[in-house]
Amino acid sequence: MRVITIERSVDTDKTVDALRGVNNEISYESLCAATGLPMARQRQVLASARRILEKEGILFGAMWKIGLRRLFDSDKVVQSEHTKKRIGRAASRGVKRLDTISDYDKLSKNEQQTAAINRIVFSVVKAQSRAKPEKILEAVAKPDVEKVASTVAVLKPRKVLGSI
Repeated sequence: MRVITIERSVDTDKTVDALRGVNNEISYESLCAATGLPMARQRQVLASARRILEKEGILFGAMWKIGLRRLFDSDKVVQSEHTKKRIGRAASRGVKRLDTISDYDKLSKNEQQTAAINRIVFSVVKAQSRAKPEKILEAVAKPDVEKVASTVAVLKPRKVLGSI
């Protein structure tokens, strides 16, 4: 017996059920036939259905203008590499946007701190997205304990007297 939820439409449920049964590929036309939905409505609910299935560990990749393909473990690794590159490009854009600040001295102290922290985070993400896995594994295998400890100390939230 199916429990009907307010958060999810019946069309989304139909799409989730149809995709759950797919073991390899399904064309958009076949998906529409399986759900009984027109293509326009199918497009509207497809992202929600994919997010629901992702929580269950079922991922689909898009085959441009054809349909969807269920991702297996090796495909998920490749997909994560694409995601890493996309995040690295976004970090590069973030650094470039911060570089357009003409006068840091005119910013408030809070804005200066936020800009500095964001620049560090974007730079680390950008560098990591371009790093080769072998170099990362080598660095992780021989960590500099003092550097790690100092980094962790900086990241730990500190209780400031008088702020409570």
